[in-house]
Amino acid sequence: MSNKSCVSRIFPQFKHLVEKKFHTKIKSIYSDNGGEFVALKQYFFIHRINHYTTTPHTPQQNGVSERHHRHLVETGLTLLHDASLPLSYWPHAFSTAAYLINRQPTPLLQNKTPFETLFRQPPNYLKLKKFRCRCFPLTKPYNTNKLQPKATTCLFLGYSTTQNAYKCLDLSTNKLYLSRHVLFDESHNPFQALSPAYSSSNSSSSVAMPLIGVPAPPQPSLVILDRATISASPSGTTSTLPFSIEEHVPFNSSCYSPIVVHHSEDLTSSPILPLTPASLSPSTTDVAIPA
Repeated sequence: MSNKSCVSRIFPQFKHLVEKKFHTKIKSIYSDNGGEFVALKQYFFIHRINHYTTTPHTPQQNGVSERHHRHLVETGLTLLHDASLPLSYWPHAFSTAAYLINRQPTPLLQNKTPFETLFRQPPNYLKLKKFRCRCFPLTKPYNTNKLQPKATTCLFLGYSTTQNAYKCLDLSTNKLYLSRHVLFDESHNPFQALSPAYSSSNSSSSVAMPLIGVPAPPQPSLVILDRATISASPSGTTSTLPFSIEEHVPFNSSCYSPIVVHHSEDLTSSPILPLTPASLSPSTTDVAIPA
């Protein structure tokens, strides 16, 4: 709804939807004394719907609706904060929040989910994916020639309310794809590099590492590491991404063959390297260049 006056137009549609889908009749409505509900008094009388309202200046009597509204708002804002997304994405976050809340068990329903109580079937948890993660929808049907890629890097923004599909936003073109054939990389967030907290926490880091989720520049940049950092990296862990999109793979020392180049340089002026091992001379530094 764009404003509260839309209630008089939307409620008849809601009534028709409920009665057709669940084969039942709406018997009563409980609301506050807002003018948008008072305007429906004649409509409620014609369709034999009882309209109960709260006592004037007593909002605590409408506590159930207020608590549900607060739960929805706080969950949606949490999704936005975790994803480092601007507030302009709030419709996608709130829609996803409602989708998740309806599929969470609650003790008020004997540890059943609202979805199961309403539709008499358990929800499909295999469909759930991490909000704001990087995804790769199949875009082959949208291609104009055979040389275009079959997928594109997108931002996962939730689930379609009218289709069995995922919502994927292409950040380069600002185009929203609704696709059922999607591969997810839930360990990366394209917007995380733009978060102020993330940027400030990495500004003091002594190791120059590429930002996660940001495409690499055309020419590979040098990464300065010491031997302790290279040896401490986990062995055998490679970043597996679909469709061979190498420019989005973060740096991993196990995926590269480091080439060690020795430079004559005073270590006391370099804040990047720690204490020099005894096996190295005091006038050498190790520069690892990805092969």
